[in-house]
Amino acid sequence: NGEYRYLGAQQAELLAKRLIMERGGGNDDVAWGMYHLDSLINYLNQLYSDNEFVDKILSIVTTFEKAYVEDIEVPYKSIITSLCKCQTAHAATAAEQILNRFETRLDSEDGTVDIANKYFHSNPPTTETYNAVISCWKNSGRNYYPRSYTPDFHHHPHPPSNLLSHMLEMYYQNKQTMSRIRPDHLSFNLAISSLFNHQRSEYTASDQYKSTIQQQCFDHLQSMLKLQKEEYANCEPDIVTFTKVLCVLAMGKSDAGRAVQLLDEMLQLSSNDSYKYDVRPRNKHFNIVLGLMADSETVNKDTLEKATAYVQLMETLVERDADDR
Repeated sequence: NGEYRYLGAQQAELLAKRLIMERGGGNDDVAWGMYHLDSLINYLNQLYSDNEFVDKILSIVTTFEKAYVEDIEVPYKSIITSLCKCQTAHAATAAEQILNRFETRLDSEDGTVDIANKYFHSNPPTTETYNAVISCWKNSGRNYYPRSYTPDFHHHPHPPSNLLSHMLEMYYQNKQTMSRIRPDHLSFNLAISSLFNHQRSEYTASDQYKSTIQQQCFDHLQSMLKLQKEEYANCEPDIVTFTKVLCVLAMGKSDAGRAVQLLDEMLQLSSNDSYKYDVRPRNKHFNIVLGLMADSETVNKDTLEKATAYVQLMETLVERDADDR
């Protein structure tokens, strides 16, 4: 049975490529009535893994690129969407490679900035496209890139963080043109949630690696706050965002300073009536920060005064909540 399944997958792949090549040759309706991208990719995903799967998907994309010229556009985003539904590490790898390929072609087909040679597409990647790939990586449970794949851009070894950092870099390089991929609330929370899960896994036994994860989470939240202060909608961190980052910081005894900074941000935002979310610190948040302050190697008079102020504030908030009830 297994042999027949592989034979069927090979035939399906060949049929798909044939139908792609026939488009524009008078057989459009038949080709696209028969060709179902989701079904084919899901079929290949079940049978193949790692490099073998990626190679087959890229081969199909190459067929599209060879067959689709002039006014016929390659359905890059449809292929990426279909891949992200698989939620496997090899599907995420393929989706990211296709996304990079798409962006590279949009930047300039021949690698120059000559407008005459640029590749135009009516449906370029958006924030939602990147979010789908980040989500695919997160749901795959894979926290690092396979050895066989090196991204064109490298900010972090953690794929969701790497993609998010790339989005931010491209956006700040050209805000007007690249506003289509400005990270939003979901982009950040997917990456932070993935790091949160990663921090709890067996792969994070090294203190040095835990420190890297803690720094990435903190940086992501700071980027959210920066966009929020620039008054961009849908970038505001909510109580879940702050909670996950503080929980990650709680794993490092040297993170008291960053934890204090985040708690103060929560207090400041919670005093703003126009802020989108209720981010009033709960006892859990105060306890995390107070615990880190107590474990700090540099406990001094200022530390004790800050801790005392937090305890008093906790009591005030409890009394206020009781009055509200």
